[in-house]
Amino acid sequence: MSFIMPAGDLGFSVGVFTFCASTCLGVLMLRRAVIGYELGMSMRVPTAVLFVLLWFTYIALSIWYTNR
Repeated sequence: MSFIMPAGDLGFSVGVFTFCASTCLGVLMLRRAVIGYELGMSMRVPTAVLFVLLWFTYIALSIWYTNR
């Protein structure tokens, strides 16, 4: 017995997630190179806002693509 599930919108969702995750990792690496640490006091609010916006972007694009 096998369970077959059509891929559907999974490819787009994985692509958007990969972009957002790569951006987050890039920001953390940039912070490490420029500031000297990934987390901390300097620029913490803009970094947190960027990460939250990337998450909402992922959710919004996934919903949009599914309901188009």
